[in-house]
Parts: sequence; structure tokens; C-alpha cells
Amino acid sequence: MKRIVKYILVLVVSGLMFAACEDESDMAIERIASPVLVEVGSLETTDTDFSISATIYELDKSGILDQSVGIDSLPVPGVLITVTTVTSSNVRTKLEDLTTDSDGKVLLNSPSENLFDVVSLEWSGEFKGQSFTKIFKL
Repeated sequence: MKRIVKYILVLVVSGLMFAACEDESDMAIERIASPVLVEVGSLETTDTDFSISATIYELDKSGILDQSVGIDSLPVPGVLITVTTVTSSNVRTKLEDLTTDSDGKVLLNSPSENLFDVVSLEWSGEFKGQSFTKIFKL
């Protein structure tokens, strides 16, 4: 008899917990898919400077339902990219503005001293009226 009472109590408490749940979708962070794919290359350093490249692609999803075609990555020329450094104390400093070439590539060359205390680089831009940011952790 005690077991039955325990099971009933567990069921009642579980039912109350599920009934108390509310949809709080207005509290969720709304995320929008990036209009482009940003591929950041590897960081190359010397004693005096560093370089790093990025390629910007638009994803052509017109063949997504065709197994032989799939999603294609098309390079995006002429996109203005702003590279910003982020330090460990969350200080952001604009490093440089770059424009993608005909292959959708940009190359950042800068003195190594600009990487002091930097934990990430942010590659930001706008494509077809929608802004995007790619964070590259160092």
C-alpha cells in the first residue's frame, strides 16, 4: 500500500511540474543565419608581423534537394570586411578595413604588437543588407 501511495505522489508531483512549464519564447535570443560563410585561414607570424586570410562565400542552396548537386559555395567579391581585435578584458579595437577580391578573399597583414593580449579577431561585414560577424579565436 505504501508503494502505491509513493507512485501516486510521484505522478502527481511530475504532473504539476509539467503543468507549471510555460513557453518563454519572448525571452530567447533570436538568431539569424549568416548570409555568408566565412572561412578564416591559419595565423602566420614572424618576429615583427602576422598575417591571416579569410574567404567569404555565398551558399547557393538551389540544388539542396538534388544529391548530385548539393550546396555550392560561391566566392563573394567586393564585400567590405572590418577586422576587430578583442582582448582578454573584452576591449574591442578596429584593426583594419579590407575588401574581398574577385575570389572572395582578404588578407590581413599587421605588426605583431597588435596581437598583444588579443584573444580573438572578429571579421564583420554586410551582404545583401544583412550584417554578419565571424569570431576567430587565437
